[in-house]
Amino acid sequence: METDQFKNPKQTMPGESVSSSSQQDLSERSSQLYGKTKQAVSQAYQKTSTELSGTYDKALNYSRENPGKVALIAAGAGLGIGLTIASMTKSRSQPSRYAQPIVNALSDVAREYFR
Repeated sequence: METDQFKNPKQTMPGESVSSSSQQDLSERSSQLYGKTKQAVSQAYQKTSTELSGTYDKALNYSRENPGKVALIAAGAGLGIGLTIASMTKSRSQPSRYAQPIVNALSDVAREYFR
């Protein structure tokens, strides 16, 4: 008994031969499925590429319009990532020694910047 086009064709018992028409049918279905899959992946890639390109352009425009904010955001992100990595690799007491003075210095810089 045969199944629908996306499931396996009927199973053959050991010793039974598979007809050439069944092999050809299986080959055609495999080719169709491959084509549909290739088309779906291609469409997904194009859509993702378009969305990322638009987001990248928006980020570039924002950074050109607000260079000071972007610099502060980048510095804060870099500092946060650095402190996180440092806290994972060294003893727990060492990052706390650096964190408080850095936070104080950044607060002073932000206070002066926004006066």
